Amino acid sequence: MINILIVYDDLDQEIGENALLCYQHLAKALSPNVHTAHILQGGNCTSERVEHTIGTFEQKPFIFIAYSHGKEDKLISTHETNGYVNTKNAYFFGESLFYTNACFTALELRNYLAHHNCKGYVGYAIEVILPNDAQYDIFFTDCENAGIIHFLSTNDTLEASCKKMGEKYKEVADELVSKNCNVLASILLGNLDGLVFEDKDSVTASFFF
Repeated sequence: MINILIVYDDLDQEIGENALLCYQHLAKALSPNVHTAHILQGGNCTSERVEHTIGTFEQKPFIFIAYSHGKEDKLISTHETNGYVNTKNAYFFGESLFYTNACFTALELRNYLAHHNCKGYVGYAIEVILPNDAQYDIFFTDCENAGIIHFLSTNDTLEASCKKMGEKYKEVADELVSKNCNVLASILLGNLDGLVFEDKDSVTASFFF
C-alpha cells in the first residue's frame, strides 16, 4: 500500500472551496486496494498533525499532497499561518514525493526539501490564479491534479507525469478558447508557466509501496 498524506484547508475564506474540490477530484482517482489516504483538513492543517501523521509511517516512503495557500518558504493554513510545512520541519519529508498547488513554494521551500532528500517536488514559483466564476474551477482542478493522478495510475516517472500535466494544461486551455473563454485560457497557461517539478531519481509510484 502507498501512504498518501493529503492536507486541504477547506476553511480558508478565499480558496477553501477550491481546496475541497481539489481533494474530492483527487479522491475519485485513489484506489483503496493500493492507496492508504491520511486526510488532514480544516483545524487539523497544522504542523503538529502533519508531523504526527508522518511519524506513523515509520520512516517509509510516502506521498504528500497539499491544497492551501503558500509562501516562498512554507505552506500556510487558516489554523497555522506560520506554516504547517516550513523550513524547520522540511526534514520530515525525506523519501517523500511533495505535490502542491500552493503559490510560491518552488522559490525556497523546494530547496529545503531537496536538501533533506525529498525524492520529488511538484509546485509553483508564482501566484497561482483561480477563476472568479466557480463553474470554471473544475477546468483548473483537472490541470492541477493531472500530474499526481497520472503518476498514481501508471508506472511512469514523476518527470513523465509532469510532462503529461503540461499537455493537460494546454488541452484544457484549447477547450476554454473553444468556449470563448480566452481570458481564462490565458490565466491557465500563465499558471503552467509557473509550474516547477524536480525528479531526482526518476521515481515512480512503485517506489512508495
